[in-house]
Amino acid sequence: MSYEVDSVNHAVKTRVWGVMSDADALGHERRLIDDPSVPTNPRQIIDLREVEGFDVTQDGMLRMVELDDAHAARLGEGMVAIVAPEDLMFGISRMFQIVTDSSPWQVGVFRTLYEARRWLDLPPETAPPQ
Repeated sequence: MSYEVDSVNHAVKTRVWGVMSDADALGHERRLIDDPSVPTNPRQIIDLREVEGFDVTQDGMLRMVELDDAHAARLGEGMVAIVAPEDLMFGISRMFQIVTDSSPWQVGVFRTLYEARRWLDLPPETAPPQ
């Protein structure tokens, strides 16, 4: 799991590959919180197109929400677009969206990067799908 900060567009793009676990997700969130280059109120893309499996639990999702809530002053009220083309990833991402419903974050789940970037009002990286 890696991320890059796009300071021009006030955005963060996270790329996930392999098997994603609770520890991976929580560790990643802590790195974002601690990284001074990550803007407050970011528009964030979490790209799951290369994920081969999930070891993410409901407890892990709840701990992520608690972590975000505890650092709300640092993170602000951002938007998170999850790109999940496969059915299993999409379903688990929708569960995360429901768990975060009471948080200050707006979470959207999309099948394509193009749709996610459009929802975040970010310029497209590629042409729209035909």
